[in-house]
Amino acid sequence: MCNTFCEGDLCEICADEKRDKSRLMIVHMPADVSSMEAANCHDGLYFVLMGQVSPAQGMDISAVALDKLVARLQASDIDEIIIATNFTAEGDATAYVLAELFKNLPYKVSRLARGIPLGGEMEYVDAGTLAQAVYDRRNIQS
Repeated sequence: MCNTFCEGDLCEICADEKRDKSRLMIVHMPADVSSMEAANCHDGLYFVLMGQVSPAQGMDISAVALDKLVARLQASDIDEIIIATNFTAEGDATAYVLAELFKNLPYKVSRLARGIPLGGEMEYVDAGTLAQAVYDRRNIQS
């Protein structure tokens, strides 16, 4: 279901009845699932693309498992999709393709935030990261 490596029909995460089956996080590779699980910050399901869009390397949308992702979405009760691609040119391109795919579909779609790392001091953060933190800021009062 999640397009990752496993020994049976379902991986242990997909088979876990305690997981939130309405939330799907899309990642590049199986190692990304491991990182998220180690952070203990996502209790939903995953879909592993097994690649990324990289126009510079001639890898278009056929480089990722979009057909399997669409099939997964059609056969599930997913309400929310979290795009958890890397913050690289390839990750941004992949996130863009995914966002376009979901644009007119009835899912709540978000992408991981980026900005200043936890414990980071602004004087040591690069200009691009600071700028992104300003662009992606969120309100703390309504």
